[in-house]
Amino acid sequence: MSNYKGVAFLNELKAAEAGVFNGRNFVTELGFTVDEVCTFGEQGTVLEHGLGIGDYFIMQVLNKSGVLRSYTMQIAGIDHYTDTMYGDVGHHIDWISKELADEYVPWNKTNFNNGCENDETPYMLSNIKMYLNAESGTTADGKAVNYTSDGFLARIQASTDPNAQAWASHLKTKYCQMEQRWSDSGALTEDSSWTDCNIGKLWLPTEVEIWGRAIWGDKTYGALYGTQYPIFKRNGAIAKRCVDNNSLVNWWSASVHSGSSSYVCYVRSSGCADYDNASSSWVGFPVCGRT
Repeated sequence: MSNYKGVAFLNELKAAEAGVFNGRNFVTELGFTVDEVCTFGEQGTVLEHGLGIGDYFIMQVLNKSGVLRSYTMQIAGIDHYTDTMYGDVGHHIDWISKELADEYVPWNKTNFNNGCENDETPYMLSNIKMYLNAESGTTADGKAVNYTSDGFLARIQASTDPNAQAWASHLKTKYCQMEQRWSDSGALTEDSSWTDCNIGKLWLPTEVEIWGRAIWGDKTYGALYGTQYPIFKRNGAIAKRCVDNNSLVNWWSASVHSGSSSYVCYVRSSGCADYDNASSSWVGFPVCGRT
């Protein structure tokens, strides 16, 4: 280990113990491009270059009304899952925006948190997952959707911002294990199993990844995989503000509620764990991706 990497690693440990990641704009303050940092992530050399949790770049993306919004894309985890999933997850950076998008998207269009016969994993055929990844198809609750032109990933890919273009070119799907909940006998209120999933280039963190444990979600299959992202060691990083007016807003997780067939877990504007109907129209989302 070089001395440079050693100093960076010690700084990471100190920040983790304190639960504070103030972060630096690595483009304007450190002189790195987004393409370079994403490449460092793929090579497993992020720390060697003096980068750490909380460091960020600014990405500009049009909202659905055509207004340009600026997102602070923070490093949430460095090789957080490397060598997991049977060794198939390589070197990577997981990014989570400091701000929430200025739009509310229901997790599902009806109050339904199960999977279906086509895919028993609730998140995989959820409305929010399809919207984030600009997909079309039928959701688990039977609603036909087409977000290929206006989904969030499509707008990132269409952005003329060089930082957004570079980030989009490095995005890879997140390979992980997710809870399943489905039975042909009717809607379930608890998870039935788990499975391996590619959950898309844009995704939501689970309760475990936010708080380090399942709180309102299933304590068995829903807590089977994952650990808390370092960026969330401080509760102030869990509470998020809307990108347009800086107001604190609730935001969705990828976890479904234990004991209900209609609720989904989310983060309250105060930063605490809660749950609400899957069709709630007042819950937002951060921009999360892996490079």
